[in-house]
Amino acid sequence: MIISLWSLPLLLLSVFLIPILIYFFVTHQVLSFTFITSSYLLSFTTLFIVMAVIGPIVMGIYGYFSPHTAVYFSNWGGNFILIIEGYLTYLILKWARPIYQKYTQVVVRQQLVIAWIINVFYVSFFLVRFSYHVQLLKVAMPIYFLSAIAYIPITLGAMKISTKYFAYRDLATSQAIELQNLQTYTSHIETMYDDLRRFRHDYKNILLSLEDVIKTGTIEQVQQLFN
Repeated sequence: MIISLWSLPLLLLSVFLIPILIYFFVTHQVLSFTFITSSYLLSFTTLFIVMAVIGPIVMGIYGYFSPHTAVYFSNWGGNFILIIEGYLTYLILKWARPIYQKYTQVVVRQQLVIAWIINVFYVSFFLVRFSYHVQLLKVAMPIYFLSAIAYIPITLGAMKISTKYFAYRDLATSQAIELQNLQTYTSHIETMYDDLRRFRHDYKNILLSLEDVIKTGTIEQVQQLFN
């Protein structure tokens, strides 16, 4: 599929327009816009990368072995290739699901800037593909295919690394807060123990004084000390 000059802006518009429509009319703003956009871009861009790689490879192999029927295969075999591309996309997304779930829990919900940087990087594949087809990028086709394939592991790797970093940072912050709370609690317990020790010392002295007055004094002295 060749990207024309006018199809690229429409494609990029749809990339962000569809998540907006889902945000307002499907999820009714229950899910965050960043979560919807990240999920949509991961699925759509992965499919687009697979289509950009698998289709030309299949057509190139078929055209090499049967150049006379390549045109007919291009017309009638497109749907079959699309099924293969969709299934490969499904397998990739299924494999990436555990990584993406942890990523959404840690990064998408808490680190919006990092999430959008990864989103912009992933969607930049459309610009790379457009530049390649309009000959802005003077690279060989194998290098272009390898670059396109590299987008998926690089993006998933960035998700995994950012998830681990912010998860460890949150864990360290939580442990520091717990340690601070424990120190505060311990200090409070020590203060209470000192107060109890002083109270015990005071009432013990009073009882000893009261005992002496009871033994040697009058009832008026006992009442005075008691009061």
